[in-house]
Amino acid sequence: PTFLIGLGAYGAAMLDSLTGLPIPVCLLFGVVCAIAGGLLLALPALRLSGPYFGLVTLVAVLLLQNAIVIFAHWTGGEIGMTVPDILSIDSTVNYWYALGFLVICAIILFGLSRSTLGLILQACGQDKIEAAALGFNVTKHKLAAFCVSAGFSGLAGGMVIFYQGTASVDTVIDLSIAV
Repeated sequence: PTFLIGLGAYGAAMLDSLTGLPIPVCLLFGVVCAIAGGLLLALPALRLSGPYFGLVTLVAVLLLQNAIVIFAHWTGGEIGMTVPDILSIDSTVNYWYALGFLVICAIILFGLSRSTLGLILQACGQDKIEAAALGFNVTKHKLAAFCVSAGFSGLAGGMVIFYQGTASVDTVIDLSIAV
């Protein structure tokens, strides 16, 4: 998820820095960036399994780091970029933002796990051959699961950027290690 967190974080930070749009719009843009990057990553990666899948995601993180350095005039490079807007300077308000974010994500994921799509995703994860025998398109459902994960990862990356007020490679890497 480091690649997806980074895409969401930098997408939201760059939109805020370049246009000054409100934070929710920037967060939504970060989610869209993460989902688009997740689709580009998932299409070749889902054909792989085991350690090869892990290697593809690791290479994606390295490519993102290089892109951040190459496009330093927009991203701030290795030093990072300051985001003009932050959620709040009050730690209590930031706590409530984080708690609200957690509760909303938990409700969405709980609802997804109890839905028909969630049950199909569970079946595809447990035994893809049996799920395919039942008539489910396993690749399509794995891609959907990857997109859901990418959306939440991008939103988390954007939230951290607007909490800290800065976007840097170290911030993204430290966040993904903590996860």
